[in-house]
Amino acid sequence: MGDRVIECVECGQGFVWTEADQRFYREHGWVPPKRCKTCRQQRDREHVAGGVGKVRWGGVEYRLALVTFALAVGGALLLHRAISLSPVLSWLVAINVVTFFTYVYDKAISGQGIERVPESVLLALALAGGTVGALAGMKWARHKTAKERFQMKLLAVVAVQFLLALVYAFVWRR
Repeated sequence: MGDRVIECVECGQGFVWTEADQRFYREHGWVPPKRCKTCRQQRDREHVAGGVGKVRWGGVEYRLALVTFALAVGGALLLHRAISLSPVLSWLVAINVVTFFTYVYDKAISGQGIERVPESVLLALALAGGTVGALAGMKWARHKTAKERFQMKLLAVVAVQFLLALVYAFVWRR
């Protein structure tokens, strides 16, 4: 395998990605680094100073959550009124369509310096019933497929939904 030289996307300087680092990244399912150590440290300092990465449900998280859920509610109402779908089915169709396009949008803007859709919003959409749309968006756009932590959180969402469906089927439906 051997060491590799990678060009930093920030400063354009080449940096060495050692064989040991490559093995570590591969074991954790991570994608190769795009930035040199200096640029990564600078970016981390900026993120900490700006509060990026903290789950605060303010700012961009709040706005994106409101927009996506408003689109889903509007779509559900439209489906319910226009073609007489049941409220639950209308919601599931609408939230899955919105979730799919949110995942595709987030992938499309990645690497462009535009404010990304926070993972908390992506997971909230899945939790609200958009799991099929999330999985389809991940597969179609190849989004978050290398992020093991995100996939584990999404799997937890699926497990919660499965348990709720079982409770509904066997307890509340009687």
